[in-house]
Amino acid sequence: MTQPDAITVRPLQGDAEIQPYFWLTEQAFDTEPSEAAAREWATFMQGLEEFRPDMLRGAFRGDTLLGGCIVYPRQMRIGRALVPTGCIGAVVTDPALRLGGVASTFLRDADAYA
Repeated sequence: MTQPDAITVRPLQGDAEIQPYFWLTEQAFDTEPSEAAAREWATFMQGLEEFRPDMLRGAFRGDTLLGGCIVYPRQMRIGRALVPTGCIGAVVTDPALRLGGVASTFLRDADAYA
């Protein structure tokens, strides 16, 4: 059973969750953020050949989006072996909710997801 204050990470579902995530990323990483640029980035990411919907991860407390990240499935070569791995990027937390364990939760989720 999940505690009411617990942070859960799961794939973002639908535009109602995806667009707010990309708006947070736009505000965090662009010097002149715009909602149009956030929509363009979302469209670009979702149009990539390698894109899978579960790559877009969101951290939630109840129904509240706390932040998000993208986990890219990759393969790393070690000698002759190809080892599946994951790369995490575009990690953002709502500025009002920072220092609350969201990033740590993402890292644990990315490890399990990879």
